[in-house]
Amino acid sequence: MHEKLFNLMARRAIVIPTSEIYNPVGGFYDYGPVGLLIKRKIIEEWRTIFIKEDGFLEIDGRTLLPEVALKASGHVEHFNDPLIECTKCHKRYRADHLLEEKKIDAQHMSYDEMSKAIQENNITCPACQGELSTVKPFNMMFKTYVGAVEGESNTIYLRPETAQNIFMDFQKIFNTHGAKLPMGIGQVGHSYRNEIAPRQGLIRQREFEQMELEYFFDPSEDDSAYLDAVKDVIVPLQTREQQRKKENFDLVSLGDAYKNGDIPVKTLAYFIAKEQKLLNVLGIMNFRVRHLMEDETPHYSGGNFDVEIPTKFGWVEVISLAYRTNYDLARHKEFSGKNLEVTYNDKKVLAHVIEPSIGLDRLFWCALENAYVDDKERGWDWLNLPPSIAPYDAYILPLMKKENMPEKAKEIYKQLISTFDVYYDASGSVGRRYAKADEIGVPYCITIDYQTFEDDTVTVRFRNDAKQVRIPLDILSGELLRFKLNGIVEASKSGLPVIIEQPKKEE
Repeated sequence: MHEKLFNLMARRAIVIPTSEIYNPVGGFYDYGPVGLLIKRKIIEEWRTIFIKEDGFLEIDGRTLLPEVALKASGHVEHFNDPLIECTKCHKRYRADHLLEEKKIDAQHMSYDEMSKAIQENNITCPACQGELSTVKPFNMMFKTYVGAVEGESNTIYLRPETAQNIFMDFQKIFNTHGAKLPMGIGQVGHSYRNEIAPRQGLIRQREFEQMELEYFFDPSEDDSAYLDAVKDVIVPLQTREQQRKKENFDLVSLGDAYKNGDIPVKTLAYFIAKEQKLLNVLGIMNFRVRHLMEDETPHYSGGNFDVEIPTKFGWVEVISLAYRTNYDLARHKEFSGKNLEVTYNDKKVLAHVIEPSIGLDRLFWCALENAYVDDKERGWDWLNLPPSIAPYDAYILPLMKKENMPEKAKEIYKQLISTFDVYYDASGSVGRRYAKADEIGVPYCITIDYQTFEDDTVTVRFRNDAKQVRIPLDILSGELLRFKLNGIVEASKSGLPVIIEQPKKEE
């Protein structure tokens, strides 16, 4: 199915390989007009749930960071992937990927264990069958220099995550925005990882976008209110014990998960509920919240959970939720020589941090894969996107290019554009235009026809059942808003009389 979705995305330029007119380098994609609109709306849903609902703040940090900052964060020393090289043709691969292709689980292996497994299983170079080297670490950061002279003193990197900007800016933001804990600071931005072998399209890229929130708090303060707010929320939680027994997740309330010790910090439960809310708003109902095993969890962590979504590529990590304690601020305090404690309630606090980090491109892909419909009966594939993230709220379509229909359609377009994202299209038969709208997930098509000039009404076609209702122009805007806010994507559920069946796609 992912190949059909890739074809749809290519056909409609939803995403485009960067520099496609040349021989493009793997791991880079541009978002076309439709893809950009969907992505922006996903960002706005994140912003509503993770920033606005709690009155949190947002920054826009630069993507180039000095080496000392990334030494403090641990990326210079530890941000590595397992690299293996063919001794004959010198092609390079990720060792864990080669093992996984042979159905060998390398997730918890050390570099030495991977080298041994590759030898014992007689794994050779996929390109030339040459002998492979031992596994060694490969740092994934892109390195460059500031100014005209290269040297250690002016080494700089493209950031591997957006979080470090927030940690370095925290104290100043705290002092200028209320000086109170807890405080949440979010950021949407680009990050970079020099993947050895990027694959699976948007799932693994060298340049990608993240939506991250750093929630700063005093661990001595009572956080019961956060758990109380979500204690009855049911989530699909896979515990460490279930993973050891090779068992799947259970549906459990967040309150019970905390009581059972499966969620170590009350506020983690609050953010798990927010993550689930975001996925549901995007139409994603099938996922799991996996408690990372001990050997997957950093030594400083107070608890890490990944939200994983089943795709045609397997389970894909889309959200990482981490209780980072005060590790990041302590490290930046050490390396900068600056005291990053803040004064709160008449005491000095080196704030602790909980971080929900979301891979925007992965979430984008999962939302589209979840929405993809291979509709043999209709005659074309289409995207069943929630109206809130559809690229356009409606297509505006004159039935024909005569009888003043285009002029009337453009008039309606101008009336709606201040409230809705609408698109005017007059090319081709109306059936083909319906198909074009369906393909990219547009929920409503507004058609101006002969009757429009008789009684000031238009037809509104609904994407999911391909049926239509007729609506007077003076209430069109209000009805569209009602449909959108209530997620109504079938004419039969609109509360209005259904009048016309969808015409079949014309050859």
